[in-house]
Amino acid sequence: MKNHSPFRRKVKPMGFTLIELLVVIAIIAILAAILLPALNSARERGRSASCINNHKQMGSALMQYHNDNDNYNTYACFFDLGRKQQAWNTTLLPYLGCDNVIVNRSLGANSRREEILLCPSQPEEEYIRLAGYFTSYTVNGRERGTSSTSGNRFFGYFNSGNSTPQYKMNQIAKPSIIMGIADSTAKKPDGTFTYERTNTAVWSWTTAPTTIAELPSVGLEARHANTFNVTYLDGHASGFQPPMPFTYKHEIWGSKDL
Repeated sequence: MKNHSPFRRKVKPMGFTLIELLVVIAIIAILAAILLPALNSARERGRSASCINNHKQMGSALMQYHNDNDNYNTYACFFDLGRKQQAWNTTLLPYLGCDNVIVNRSLGANSRREEILLCPSQPEEEYIRLAGYFTSYTVNGRERGTSSTSGNRFFGYFNSGNSTPQYKMNQIAKPSIIMGIADSTAKKPDGTFTYERTNTAVWSWTTAPTTIAELPSVGLEARHANTFNVTYLDGHASGFQPPMPFTYKHEIWGSKDL
């Protein structure tokens, strides 16, 4: 027979009360609200660093191309008489350790992928489709001192035997301040897309962007905390935060004295 004590205390079952559980949930929610923006910012910095690395490699490829081609840049776009298309991106692929498959015009949604041509911060639906490859970038197709299309360019055009004149890179006094390759997008500010989602080069416009959101109207995209990444004509790469309004007269375009 067990002895029963009138003084034996009843043991309270372990566990959280509803109020305690709600307090814990509230604390977790507050911590998440504090930490998530910092985590997202860190992730974006990582993506931007990866994009900068792409630009650095493209800069090295440009320098090798200069050495092999009498100090000229690639053409922004190239059509031969058979309407085979190449562009700056496909021309640089062999210098980037990639194969270059020449195609007839664009392959549209079936375009090929090379990670070196793609920015990790850009959604896939905004990729440019150029010469059979997806890309997140474009080149500076401007010529010095004017917004017309008749002068010498940093990246020329070649179409069935006709070409635009180009500068030699050793003719340029300050290549370190002039944009060569920059972040771009096929998506325009109004949500529509450029013709065939291509964006061969950027060079001029009639109305200067006055906000970051308007930059895609001139073929550029500041997708890294209001900056766009740039490969300069001397091969180095860095981020650039454009002043507003951002006109074609800014020195980054090479519109001033060479």
